[in-house]
Amino acid sequence: MMRQRVFIFALMAVLAALLAPGFNAPLRAATDDDDSSMRLHESETIKKTFTLSAEHRALDVDNIFGSIDVVGGQGNQVQLVVNKTIYAESKDKLEAAKKEVTLDITEQPDLLKLYVNGPFRCDCNNGQGRGGCVNWHGDSGYSVKYDFQLQVPHNIEVRLKTVNSGHVNVRDVAGNFSVHNVNGGIEMQNVAGSGTAKTVNGGVKVSFVENPRENSDFGTINVPVQVPVASAAISPSAASVNRKISFIEVLAINTSAGLPVFELFINDDNGH
Repeated sequence: MMRQRVFIFALMAVLAALLAPGFNAPLRAATDDDDSSMRLHESETIKKTFTLSAEHRALDVDNIFGSIDVVGGQGNQVQLVVNKTIYAESKDKLEAAKKEVTLDITEQPDLLKLYVNGPFRCDCNNGQGRGGCVNWHGDSGYSVKYDFQLQVPHNIEVRLKTVNSGHVNVRDVAGNFSVHNVNGGIEMQNVAGSGTAKTVNGGVKVSFVENPRENSDFGTINVPVQVPVASAAISPSAASVNRKISFIEVLAINTSAGLPVFELFINDDNGH
């Protein structure tokens, strides 16, 4: 089988675009080493059930520290389990974390939004502070991690974002998707729909059960991207839209031009 190679060069300025929209500055990564200096730990598990009665449904999770795991299933309910962990330098800092960092929940017939709010959020949406951007101002003396586990309707649209200390995994979801991470990987299994999946320091692996309905965008800076699909809609400038992408992989960084190099292995419908 002959494989045709298509090389795509993208400016390093794409780094900014890989971040969730509205991010103003990178956060200090809350790694295990960072948290080890905080002598107080407190954990809590939050469990809730929501019903999305509309025909078109969307899930929006806007996290900062921690992972997001989403699994599709039957019905119109969303089952939520959140493992919340606070790391703090002192009892006062622990109490401050409880007051300052919250999980804000918006429930509508067609939308469930889970928004981790706190002093790290910048006031970037007409004074409402809910634009989703992040602005870290020094050491707060605490770190709050939210790990989300969600069971959702199979055909739901997902919009998922996290920044540090976690991955984003999606499985068995047929709706469109917008998935962003910064310091962690993205893995999507048995998905349909179309959309974007991008990170900076982590891998991107996506497997489709049917053809994406529209052009889709997958990217990372420092780790390979793998997107095996049956047949993907790609830019006509790259190759014919009726061809099949076996996978997409970041090959290298062109240091002289500052350009990452993506190689697409493309097979046509006749297997050539």
